[in-house]
Amino acid sequence: MRCFEVDSMRARLRLRRWGWGFVLGWCGLCCAARAQESLAVPTQATNKEIANWLQGDDPRMVAWGAVFAAKNHDEATVPYLARLAEGWMPLPPASNSDGSYRKVSEEESARVREMEAVLDALIQLHGEVEPAAIQRLAGDFDGDALTLFARMPEKSRKTFAEQIYAGRLSGAEYTALHIKWVAGSMDADPAVPGFANVYDQYKEGFLLSVAAAILANDPPPGFAASLLNETTVDLELSVGARDPYANLRDGGMCADSFSLHGPPGWPERWIYKIEESWSSQSLRGEILVPGVPTLTTRRTVNTSSCSNLRLFSSNSRLLLLAQMLHRPIKDVGWDLKEDSVISYADETQFAIDTSRVMAQREQAFRTTATELVPMGLMTTEEAQNARPTLQVKVKDMRETKSPPLPEVKLPPGLKKVVVVSAAE
Repeated sequence: MRCFEVDSMRARLRLRRWGWGFVLGWCGLCCAARAQESLAVPTQATNKEIANWLQGDDPRMVAWGAVFAAKNHDEATVPYLARLAEGWMPLPPASNSDGSYRKVSEEESARVREMEAVLDALIQLHGEVEPAAIQRLAGDFDGDALTLFARMPEKSRKTFAEQIYAGRLSGAEYTALHIKWVAGSMDADPAVPGFANVYDQYKEGFLLSVAAAILANDPPPGFAASLLNETTVDLELSVGARDPYANLRDGGMCADSFSLHGPPGWPERWIYKIEESWSSQSLRGEILVPGVPTLTTRRTVNTSSCSNLRLFSSNSRLLLLAQMLHRPIKDVGWDLKEDSVISYADETQFAIDTSRVMAQREQAFRTTATELVPMGLMTTEEAQNARPTLQVKVKDMRETKSPPLPEVKLPPGLKKVVVVSAAE
């Protein structure tokens, strides 16, 4: 489109008097003004305008259409919004194969801002999307995707939660994926099909956390046994004195949302932040999944913020077991990181002492499994074999490390014990 039209004769006169430089400069100013006009921020919209914007090709106006759809409580736009959300294709990895950050294109930035507005409106209008779309969205909009997941109708939500849980990795594998992602390696794990890169696999861990919390409120057959079987307990045996560094715990995982302010003419950016609340006093936002902790969602401006939702791990499993046993985690009878001090007299006594400590842990695991049977959460057959994996590490804390400590001998009857390091 031309910026302006002039009479041909007047144009020739101006060219003679002022030259081409003036006219081209004037044209530039005119075009800039037209561009500024095209980025004008709408202050209101009719339902017809909203529908036209949502079905248009301009990401900025799609975003404004979503904003006014929510502002006007226009429920007729929910199908449009759902189709847009279901059409989302995940962004390429943020890192290149060499670990360097990939430059995000303007088109990708516009797609993200557009989808943020679409998801915000969809959540405010209590819309729904198909489960497959939630999985595609989780890598780029984790809080929004988890909110849509947890808000699904109960029957559909449980079915989807069972599907997510059935495809789970172990907590250790998710931790390995996190390390791989931070290190800049974006190659997908071939053991987990359906994901383009390690980041998407890693983000699936947050879906699993929500799925497991949902299932814990109405456990399907085999769920409690899987929690116990897939938990790992670390037991450190300190010989001679206590290791001052024993029982140090790792911090929780963090799903960070970093934001860059959008260019002029775009709506304000909003996201949904998933949080773990440990008491009724700390509850903020909408309750998604009751439990200990309770999962909540909160709408917040998209500035740099950190969700405290953890990746699914042994700690998550122990919390869910405590919840199903209706007791605090400290009263379950065992912990994920335990240590015990034993003395060393001779090889025979060393074998007796190490066997005794491991047998005590085995009895605590057996008690937990047995308690779940009368509650209908585990069958008798499951309880006979359901145990965490006990990882045993021996640390030689003697002043004089002589004679060398013998290898740990596993007593008969223990279900799952692994010596993860040789005697030190």
